[in-house]
Amino acid sequence: MAWDQELSDCQRRYVTAYYVEGITVTQVAERYHINRATVSRTLTRARRRLWRVVRYSSIRLLHTPDGGE
Repeated sequence: MAWDQELSDCQRRYVTAYYVEGITVTQVAERYHINRATVSRTLTRARRRLWRVVRYSSIRLLHTPDGGE
């Protein structure tokens, strides 16, 4: 998965808790004993990073001679 290589351990933990487990930002903050704003900021940065990876991968796929096959 892209996030194994692209996200920090902290980002992976928060993304997993929020998106996979489906808990709220407040619950993530409580679980890890951190400020809610820190969780929100970290999730934003993780989404931005993953979007760049997906965008870059898509561009590379479209520009390969065999169309990515």
